[in-house]
Amino acid sequence: RDSTARNALLRYLTVLFATSGSRRPDLIFCTGDIAFGHSLSKPIRDQYSIAQQFFDDLLHVCGTEGAPLARERLFIVPGNHDVNRDAINADAQSTLRNWAGSSATYVEKINQRFYEKPIEFLETMRRLDEYGDFIRSHLPHQDDPEQRHVYAKNLEINGISVGVSGFNSAWTCSGLEDDRNLWFAAEWQFNAAREKLKDSQVRIGLIHHPIDWFNQTEREQATRFIASDFDFWLHGHSHSAWVTPVQSHIVLAAGAVGAASSDEFGVNLCTISLTDST
Repeated sequence: RDSTARNALLRYLTVLFATSGSRRPDLIFCTGDIAFGHSLSKPIRDQYSIAQQFFDDLLHVCGTEGAPLARERLFIVPGNHDVNRDAINADAQSTLRNWAGSSATYVEKINQRFYEKPIEFLETMRRLDEYGDFIRSHLPHQDDPEQRHVYAKNLEINGISVGVSGFNSAWTCSGLEDDRNLWFAAEWQFNAAREKLKDSQVRIGLIHHPIDWFNQTEREQATRFIASDFDFWLHGHSHSAWVTPVQSHIVLAAGAVGAASSDEFGVNLCTISLTDST
């Protein structure tokens, strides 16, 4: 439904890169909401077919000498609109929401559940089944066979070891009540990423939700982990394309290609220079 905006973006990038070849990216990140939610008129699987074509076109535009940018250089994470709400167990969701109100009491249980993957966890993850199928078929380099929809990858770019970690903030999403009630399993997700990216010279983390969307305990934990573990932290959801340097890292917030207004529309084109510390 947003083909006009997507096509305009592709045309803009085509012109930009044709006049400034050095700006062609080494990496592309999309911080969630690949789909716009399941509906009877447009099943979420059909939406991912459209997304696949867009990403293929984007990789072609960002490539050089007629060859597309390698698909392994594109990384995405799930957002709240990638959730199939028809797959949510309302009773189980009510329990998660109630636990969020006493987050300090239940945070250890949530992390244990994320680690052990009991039947309750696997049922919760069913809301992202279509997203997982899309990843397996189109972006297998970030497929998670453990069904948590997280990953941490190391790449060498121009002689620099770059670590990219994708976090799942959508696994307990259900609707309007998400704000301040989301569970993250931050301790498990950050510990797993830290181990895999321990030798990376530059570490980039991407997630859909800003940290303030999580419950109080997980907000505090995630804030500490980000500051100690990442150089760049990318998020979506708020539709505010700002770059914010903080003491320990740089936060990049994403605009939306399918924005509801021109103020929300945007993409970030960022260049990192490792020779002059900028």
